[in-house]
Amino acid sequence: MTETDIDIALFSSEAHRLFLVQLKAKAVTQPGNAALAWRIAQIHRALGEFDDALHYYCAVQQAEPGHPEASYFIDLLSGKGGNTPLNTCGSLAPPFIRFENFLDARMQEALWQATTEQLPELHPSVVEEYGVVGLHQNTRRSHSNRAGQRIRDIFYQRVAELVERHDIIGKLEISNLDAVRDLQISLIAYGDGDYFKAHRDSGTMPNNRLRELSFVYHFFREPKRFSGGALYLYDAGQVAGEIAQVNNFTCLHPVNNSITFFPSRALHEVTPIECASKNPIDGRFAITGWALRPEDNH
Repeated sequence: MTETDIDIALFSSEAHRLFLVQLKAKAVTQPGNAALAWRIAQIHRALGEFDDALHYYCAVQQAEPGHPEASYFIDLLSGKGGNTPLNTCGSLAPPFIRFENFLDARMQEALWQATTEQLPELHPSVVEEYGVVGLHQNTRRSHSNRAGQRIRDIFYQRVAELVERHDIIGKLEISNLDAVRDLQISLIAYGDGDYFKAHRDSGTMPNNRLRELSFVYHFFREPKRFSGGALYLYDAGQVAGEIAQVNNFTCLHPVNNSITFFPSRALHEVTPIECASKNPIDGRFAITGWALRPEDNH
C-alpha cells in the first residue's frame, strides 16, 4: 500500500495500522525526516491515539524547530485547546478542549435518574437537509429530545462556569461570543446501528443560526456495552460529500463522564454504534449543548 493509496481509500483503521507499520519502519532509518513523522502523527490523530500522535508531532518539531502546525497539535492534543492561533499557524484542524471527570458521583447518579425518567419521551432524531427539517435517517439515526429541567439544572451553570474559568471561548477563537448566557441542551441516545453523518451544528434555520460554541458530554454504563460512537472533527476545507476519501480529522473516542467543547461551525460526525444489547440503557448517551450568540451579533 502506498501513500497515494491510503489517501484515496475509504478510511479503515485496519488499513491505516498496516500502513503505519510501513511508515514506522521507514522512520527508523530516517529519524530526521519531518515529512514522514508528520504523516505518522496525522494517522495516529485520525485513529484517536493521541499519545502516539504527540510523540511524532514532537519529532516534527525537533526536526523543524518552530514548525507552527506541530506546535498547534502539541497544544491541542495535550488539552490546551490549541494555544497557537489558527490564523498564524495555518492549521485547518478545528480546536477542541476535553475535560474528563466532569460530574462528581452524586451528580452522575442524578443524571442517570433524570435520563431514565426521560427515556420514554425521546423520539427519532430529526435533522436539517436542504432547508427542510425532518427524519432523514440516511444522515442521522438516534433518539433525542430537549433536555428536561433536571438535566438542564445539572449542566447549565456548570458549563457556564467551566467556560469562563478556562477561557474556552478565547482558546477556541470564537469571536461572536463573550460568555455563555443562552444555552440549548438536548439528550441523545444512540443504540445499535445509530450514527450522525458529517454535519455542522450551526446553520441558517431558526433553531441553529445563532449557535457558536458546541459541547458534548458522553456518558454510558460501565463496563461499556457498545463499540463505535467516536466523534470525528474534520479539518476545514472538506465537505460532507468528500470526507470519506480523506483522513484529515481528529478522532475522539467516547470517554465516560467527559465533556468536549468545539466551535459549532466545525464539520463533525458520530460514527456508527454497535451494541448487542437490546436494552436502551446500554447504549451511548450524550448531553449536547450549544451556546448562542446575541441576536445582534453577526
